[in-house]
Amino acid sequence: FMVSDSSVMLKTKDFQTYVLVSSGLTNTVGLSCVQIRNKVWFTNGVDSVFTWDGTNKQVLNGTNGLPNVPKGRYIENWQERVWLLNTSADASSLQWSAIVTTAAEILAPDDPRAWPSTHQLSIGRGDGETGTALWVQNGRLFIGKGKSIWRMLGDDDTSYSPDKVDPQVGVISNDSIVTLD
Repeated sequence: FMVSDSSVMLKTKDFQTYVLVSSGLTNTVGLSCVQIRNKVWFTNGVDSVFTWDGTNKQVLNGTNGLPNVPKGRYIENWQERVWLLNTSADASSLQWSAIVTTAAEILAPDDPRAWPSTHQLSIGRGDGETGTALWVQNGRLFIGKGKSIWRMLGDDDTSYSPDKVDPQVGVISNDSIVTLD
C-alpha cells in the first residue's frame, strides 16, 4: 500500500511498518497517482513527477537521463500513454507521452524521448475554467473542467482532438468521480 499526507509518501505491507518513499512534497495540494507499466506515477502539479517501482524512486525532472515530464495536476493511463492535465504552465493544457519513435522504436513512458513538446492540446483555453479531473470511461479519456466535460477523440498522436460533451455541467474535483456501467 502507498500512504501519503501529501508532503510524504510511504509504503507499507501491514500498516504497522512504514518505509519512506519520498518527502518534502508540497503539502497544499494532494497527490494524484496511477499505475502504469509496473510503476506507480505520482504528480501534484507543483513538484516534479516521480515514479516508484516497489524498490526505486525516479524523479522525472530531466536529470540523470530521465525525461522532464510536465508537472500536471491530474494523471491518467489511456491507450498505453501517460496523460497529464492542468500543468504548471497552463491550467487548460493536456499533455501525453509518445509510445513509439519516428523510427518505430517502442518507448516506455519514462524514456526521455517519450515527451515531445508537440504532444499537447489546450482544452477550452480562454473559457475561464481550469482542468479539474481526468478519467477513463467506456474506453475514452474524459476531461473535467469547472463548468464543462470533454472527451478525447482519436486513436493516435495525429488524430487526438477534444470534444465538448457537456457545456453546462462540470467537475469540481477529481476525487468526486465515480463511473458506473
